[in-house]
Amino acid sequence: MRKRAFIGPIGDDLPSLIPLLFALVMFFSTFTYAFNVFENRNKAFSNDLTVLKISSILKSNGYIETQEAFDRRCVNIGPAAINYVAVVTNAATAKENFIDVELGGNEPAYVGIDIYNLAPYSINSSAGELFCTNLNEDLAEIDIPKFYGIDLIVKVFPVVVEDAKVVKPMHLVVVAWR
Repeated sequence: MRKRAFIGPIGDDLPSLIPLLFALVMFFSTFTYAFNVFENRNKAFSNDLTVLKISSILKSNGYIETQEAFDRRCVNIGPAAINYVAVVTNAATAKENFIDVELGGNEPAYVGIDIYNLAPYSINSSAGELFCTNLNEDLAEIDIPKFYGIDLIVKVFPVVVEDAKVVKPMHLVVVAWR
């Protein structure tokens, strides 16, 4: 007759410990996943708030009198946690943003604002361009990320610009990324 080996109390409890350990792993992995989702949404919300603060400072009451006034607003932004480019553009009224396609009428079709090719407006055509950024580059040198994995935040706000005592409708376009 063969004698079986003695496993002991741990050996007796081992089959009941495996489901318990599996349940603990599932619980903590689910908890970690939920926390990461919450943290990512919290960061996205914080980025949106930062962009809204930047745009609120730049557009102020929606009326841009001079280049100097816009530059003062740009300086008042201070450091930001995200990269941003803010441009005042006439993309909604510029002729180059319309194509001559008849859509049942005589109206040309509006192409829209191309955030990768922003054209800033110049007051009096010599005072400088209405753009603001926290990057140390000219607007032509700034490369807005175009590849997958970068979340761009784009906000467009209506503003008016006074140019030679004529008030013109424009858009303040704020593009931000981390």
